[in-house]
Formats: sequence, C-alpha cells, structure tokens
Amino acid sequence: MLHWNKSISLISKSATSRFRARTSSRLQGFRSNAALESLTKAREERTQNVVLYNYPSFSGAFSALFSHLFHRHLNLPCLILPFSSVEPFRVEDLCIDGLEKCYFLDFLGPKGFAAELSRRTSCQVIGFDHRKTTLSDIHLYENGNSNLSLKVNLEKNSSAAAYDYFCAKLSEMKRDNGVRIDGNSNLSDIVAKELSMKSKAAGLRPIGAVIYLQGKNLKMCLRSSDSCTDTSAIAKAYGGGGTPSSSSFIIRMDEYNQWISGTFSQGN
Repeated sequence: MLHWNKSISLISKSATSRFRARTSSRLQGFRSNAALESLTKAREERTQNVVLYNYPSFSGAFSALFSHLFHRHLNLPCLILPFSSVEPFRVEDLCIDGLEKCYFLDFLGPKGFAAELSRRTSCQVIGFDHRKTTLSDIHLYENGNSNLSLKVNLEKNSSAAAYDYFCAKLSEMKRDNGVRIDGNSNLSDIVAKELSMKSKAAGLRPIGAVIYLQGKNLKMCLRSSDSCTDTSAIAKAYGGGGTPSSSSFIIRMDEYNQWISGTFSQGN
C-alpha cells in the first residue's frame, strides 16, 4: 500500500465533512460567481488538472478527497469543484488553455458533455461511475473519442474505483520516474542534481540518484542540492564515498534490485 494509505484509513466523518465544506460551502449555487472566478484563475494560471465531483454524493466527496491527496502528493496544481445537475457548468466554462486532464468523479456529466469538452480542449477526460443507467447509455457519452476514458463498474463504488486508480497511478509514476542515460555517464551529475531539486520540490528528501553501467558494474551516483543533506553516508554504507553533496558507489545487480525494492517498500 502507498505510504499515504494510513492517512486515508484514518479519515473520520468529521474530516470528510470539513473537506466537503471547504470545497463546496463557498461555491453555493455550483455555477456561482465564486466557482466561475476559480475557473478564471485556473485559466490565467493554465491549470493542467480539473476535478469535478458529483454533488451531493458521499461517493463523489470521497473520490474528490482521494484526488486531492494524489495531486498534493505529487505537487500538481489541481482545481476541484462540485458539479450539480441543478445548475451545471457549461463546456465553455472549462475551456482552459493547457488543460491536460479533467476528472468526472461519481458521474460522467450530461450526455455529450465530456466528449465535447475533450474535443474543444484536447484534454484527456477520465470518468468514474457505477450506475446501471450510465452503463446502458455509455455509447451516448463516449462518441468514439479516444481521449475519453470512462470507467463504469457496477460492482464497485465510484469512490473505491477512484481510490484504486489514483493508488495505481502513483505507484506507476514512482516506477517510471527514472531517467535512462546508459552509455553517457557524463550526464549523471547534471541529471542527478536536477532530480535532487525535483525531489525537494515534491516534499521528499533532496537527493537525486542516477545509476549507469561502468564496465561490467553498476555505478550509483548521488547528488544533493541541500547543504544539510549528506549523500556520502549512503555511499559509505555500500563501500563508496564522496562529499556530502556528491558521492557514488559500485553496486551489484542483485544488490541494486534489493535496494530498489527496499526503497519502495519503505515509501509505500
């Protein structure tokens, strides 16, 4: 399980209520001036991720909470808004330059809404629902658009499906967040320093790690952009050395696999 799963499991009803209050109380009327102002700001800042959740719905609120945790963990800008059929948003409200993903949580929007949004913005639309009526009308939502990913599961609540989705995405990003530079070890210093800064920006330890083949051995290079972080302590534990901000060590493939597995186990 991911390392923030414990936080999720401890969410109380009061915490959920506070979350719902923060995201909806100031947006009363749904397509209100406050909501439109938030969208205007997102348009100015070219926000890449927008989340719309079904309101009023506990499943929608929990799905939005999981989305919030996912984007916060990765330090990704994200606008989360309640969506009600009483006074729904219009497609033009969500036409944001640079919009990459729009999530529909616990609903798929009015018929044709998601397809039109995806067509006009070229963004990826990802929707979750669990209702039989939605499944029977799914062809009316998809409209043959490859940018639409609509997940309708009658056997799983939308919030559970959203939770599984964001957990899987976070694990996938952890696995694929490396950079291959085999055959060009001169890049190791530059790449490791860049990774160190990205790690710090994400709220993690400010250490960048790059591994490459040196002869028949694997060489691990560690760099840090933080003067308070000592990478050499890690390198010395594996028989290497260096300075606090720049160190390295040789590691066998079996040791490397064990090291990576241990790192992810602790992170999860």
